[in-house]
Amino acid sequence: MIILVLAVIALLAAVGIDLLLLPGHHLESSLYAVSMLIAAVRLSPWVVGMITALAVAADITVAIIQGDPLDVWPFGAFALIVVGYLAVLLSRQTLETKRRAQETVQANRRLRDFLDMVSHDLRQPLTAVIGISDWLRRTLARQGLSSEAQNAEAILRNAKSMNSMIQDLIELARLESAALEMDVKEIDLSRLIVDVSQRIGSAEDRARLRVECPEALPAVPADPDRLERVIVNLIGNALKYSPPESPVLIRLARQNGEAIVSVSDHGVGIAPEDLSHVFERFYRAKNGSRAAEGLGLGLYIASLIVKAHHGRIWAESELGKGSTFSFALPLGKT
Repeated sequence: MIILVLAVIALLAAVGIDLLLLPGHHLESSLYAVSMLIAAVRLSPWVVGMITALAVAADITVAIIQGDPLDVWPFGAFALIVVGYLAVLLSRQTLETKRRAQETVQANRRLRDFLDMVSHDLRQPLTAVIGISDWLRRTLARQGLSSEAQNAEAILRNAKSMNSMIQDLIELARLESAALEMDVKEIDLSRLIVDVSQRIGSAEDRARLRVECPEALPAVPADPDRLERVIVNLIGNALKYSPPESPVLIRLARQNGEAIVSVSDHGVGIAPEDLSHVFERFYRAKNGSRAAEGLGLGLYIASLIVKAHHGRIWAESELGKGSTFSFALPLGKT
C-alpha cells in the first residue's frame, strides 16, 4: 500500500512539475517514468501496467493542454510505454524472486521437521538395538558361546553402520540447506587432533597412528564438533583402506596464514580418474583392496564442513603407494 501511495504521489508530482515548472521542455516525460519504477519495486505487474497507462495518459493530456506539436508528444508517450514495459518485467522478476525465497524458507522448515522426525523415530530405536546387541555380545562371549557372540557382533556392526549412514544423511541435508548451526569458537587444533587420535577406533587402530603437531600454533576459529567429524573421517578412511600393520601419519603445519592438516596412509592408493571425484556426493572409488562401505557421503560432507569454515580440502594419491588427504583453515589472529 505504501509503495502504491508513493507511486501515485510521484505521478501527481510529475503532472504538477510538467504543468507549472517545465512547460515546453522535453524533460517532463521522464518525470512520469519515476512513478512506474517506484511501482515496479513491490507491486504486481497489472498495477504497474495501470500506473503506466495513467502516466502515458497524463503525459499526452498535458502535452495537448500545452499545445505541443503533434509530431513531438508521441515520442514521449512511446518512451513511457517502453519504460512501462520494462517496469512490468522488473515487477514480474521481483515477485518471482520473492516467491522462490518464500518457497525456500518453507522447504527448509519442512526439511527441519523431517530431520527431527528421522532423528527421533529412527535413531532412538536404533540406539536401543546397538545397546542391547552389545550387551548380548558380551554376555554370550562370557558364557563361551562364540558362534552366537559372533552373530550378535554382526548385528552390532550393522546397526552401527546404519546409524552412521542416517547421521550422514541428516548432516548432508542440514549442510546443503544451510539449516546447520555452527558453534564457532577459537580452538587449539593440535589438541583436537591429539584428542581424536587417542579416542578413535580400537587399540590396534590407535597404535598405528603417528601424530606430528607443532607446539605453538595460533587458535583456529571453527566449530569443534564439525571439525572433529572431518578429522575422524579422514583418519577412519586411512585406517580402513590401508594394510593393518601400516602406519597412518597425521601432520599439522602452518603455511601462509593457514593451518594445514594432512592424513597420509600407505594403502592401495586412488586412480587418477577417481581422484578428481572423491569429494563428490555418493561417489565411491572403484579400486581398492576392500569393498567401499557406506553411502559415499563422508568426504563430501567433510568438504562441505571445511568450505563452511572458509577453508579448502584436497587429495593426493599414487597407486600402490598410498594417499594423503589434506585440508587448510585460516588461522585466527595471533
